Amino acid sequence: MNISKPVGKPAIPARVKKSPSSSGAVRTLRAKLDEAEQTLAAIRAGEVDALVVGGPAGERVFTLEGAEHGYRVLMEAMSEGVATLTEQGLITYCNARFAAIVGARQEWTIGNPIARLVPEEDRVRFQALIAAGTTERSEGEFWLKAPCADAPALVRLAVVSLMIDGARTYCLVMTDLTEQRRESAAIAAERAQMQTRLLLADRMSSLGALAAGVAHEINNPLAYLVTSLELMSKRLPEFAGTAPGLGTEPAEWLRRQLDRAQDGAERVRLIVRDLKAFSRADDETIGVIDPRRALETSIAMASNEIHLRAKLVTDYETLPAVCANEARLGQVFLNLLVNATQAIPPGATAQNEIRVSGRADAEGRAVIEVRDTGCGIEAEHLALIFDPFFTTKPLNVGTGLGLALCHAVVDSLKGQITVESQPGAGSVFRVVLPGIEGAVPTAAVPAGVDAPTIEPRGRLLFIDDEPDLCECMQEALAPQHDVVTTTDASQALKLLAAGQRFDLILCDMRMPEMTGTDFCTRVGTDNPSQASRVVLMSGGYTRGHPGDPLPMALLRPLLEKPFAIEQVLSLMRESMQREPLP
Repeated sequence: MNISKPVGKPAIPARVKKSPSSSGAVRTLRAKLDEAEQTLAAIRAGEVDALVVGGPAGERVFTLEGAEHGYRVLMEAMSEGVATLTEQGLITYCNARFAAIVGARQEWTIGNPIARLVPEEDRVRFQALIAAGTTERSEGEFWLKAPCADAPALVRLAVVSLMIDGARTYCLVMTDLTEQRRESAAIAAERAQMQTRLLLADRMSSLGALAAGVAHEINNPLAYLVTSLELMSKRLPEFAGTAPGLGTEPAEWLRRQLDRAQDGAERVRLIVRDLKAFSRADDETIGVIDPRRALETSIAMASNEIHLRAKLVTDYETLPAVCANEARLGQVFLNLLVNATQAIPPGATAQNEIRVSGRADAEGRAVIEVRDTGCGIEAEHLALIFDPFFTTKPLNVGTGLGLALCHAVVDSLKGQITVESQPGAGSVFRVVLPGIEGAVPTAAVPAGVDAPTIEPRGRLLFIDDEPDLCECMQEALAPQHDVVTTTDASQALKLLAAGQRFDLILCDMRMPEMTGTDFCTRVGTDNPSQASRVVLMSGGYTRGHPGDPLPMALLRPLLEKPFAIEQVLSLMRESMQREPLP
C-alpha cells in the first residue's frame, strides 16, 4: 500500500515497500506493521488527505472528505431519525427524517436542546434514558414534538454513548411509532366493529325466528276476526232497521263501523305479512315471483322513515316476472330504500323525493330503479360502494354490509346492480334482473272470483286448534257446503280411517299435538286418495324451514292466514272440478 503526501499540508515521506523476498518474510511483515501504525498516526493528526491504494487494476485514490460525504448521504437516506447530542443535551446533528418526525425544520433542530422536544412531564424519564446510555445501549418510548409542530409523534429512542476527541457524545436513533399505533388502533376498532356486526347478525337471526312466531300468534285470532267481520258485513242487510236508537240510517251506520274494523284488520294483516317476509331470511327457495310484491312489502316496511324525509313516488306497473327468492329480493329493495332515506337529511320533506320505478327493457329484463335527491356519493367512493364494510355513514349508522348484500343477492340471480351519483345531486341505484317471459308468478292462494249462482255442494274438513276459527268457518261455509271441524288432527285421521271422504281438507301447520306436516305424512301413507286434497294453512310458516319440513309430495300453495271466505270457496270449486268424489 502506498501513501501519497497530502495536498496543501506538510509532506510525509512516501514509503514504498517492495515485494518481500522469501528470506526476509519476517522483516517485511514487521515493516508493513510499522507502516500501518505510521499511517494511522498521520490520519489521526490530520496530516493525510488521501490514501493511494494499489491493486490489480492499478492505484486508486480515496479522500477522507469523500468518505465523510458518503456517510452523510447514508444518514440522510435512513428511514429512522438520527441525531447526536452533547453531554449537555444540545443537538449537534440530525438527519432530515429526525426533523420531520418531530415536526420541525432541520436547520431549526440543529443547535437547539433536545429538552425542547420532550414534554415537561417526561423530561426526568428522558434524562434517565440518556444516563443509562452512558454505559450501555438504552431504549424507551416517548412523545416528542417541536414547538411549531401540529401534533406530537410517538417514537422509540435508542441511545448509545461514544467518546469523540475526548468528549462524550450521545447518538440517538429514532423510530416513528405513530403510524404503527394508529394502525393498531384501527385494527382494534375494526375488530370491535366486527364483534358488533356479529352480535347484530345474531340478533337479526333471533328476531327473524321471533317474527315468525309473532306472525303465527297474531294471525290465528286475526283469521277469525276477519271471518267474523266478513260474516257480519254479508248479513247486515238482514238486520237493517232492527236495532233501536241508531237513528234513521242504522244500516249505513253499521256499515261504516264494519268497514272501519275491516280496514284496521287489513292493516294488521299487511303488517304481519311483512313480518313473515322478514322471518324468511333462511329460506333460499327460488321461484318465479312478481317483483312488484317484493317492492310493495319493502316500501311498506320503510314507509315510516321515508315519509319523515321525502315524498315517495312509485311507478312499477310494467315489471315482468323474475326468478328469485321473494324474501331475498325484498331485502335488496329494503336496503336500497333505507340507503336512499339516510342520504336525505330530515327537515325538508317537501323538497326531497324518493322515486321507485320499474320497467321491462328491450331485452325483456326487469329494471328497478331507486332514485333519491340526497347528498350523493363522492367519485372516489363509487368504486368501493359495494365492498363489504365500506361505509361513509357516521359511526353507529349502518354496518357497511347493506349494499354488499344487495350486490351478492343480485349477482346470485344473474343480474346486475349499478349506481350513478354526483355529490349534491342525489343517487340512482339500478337493479337489472332477467325477465321470465310468459311466466305466471308463484303466489299464495288467490282471492278467487265471484261464485256462480248455482254450484254443487261439497264436503270440507277443517282442522285448527283455534275453536273460534273453527266455529266461524262452520257458520260461514255451511250454507254452501257440508263442513266438519275439529281442533285435533288425530281425530281427523280417525274420520278418514272410518271411511269419510272430503273434497277439501284444510289443516293448520302448527298445532300442539300433531303438526300439519305430520298430518300430511299420515294421510299420504294411510289414505293416499285424500292426500292431494290437503291444503295447509299458515299463520307464520316459512316454506323450507329446517325444523318444520313440508313433504315433497304435498308442495301445494299454502293458504295464508288471515284468509277471505271466498278463497276457501275458490279452493273447494277447484278441488271438486279437478277430482270429484265418487
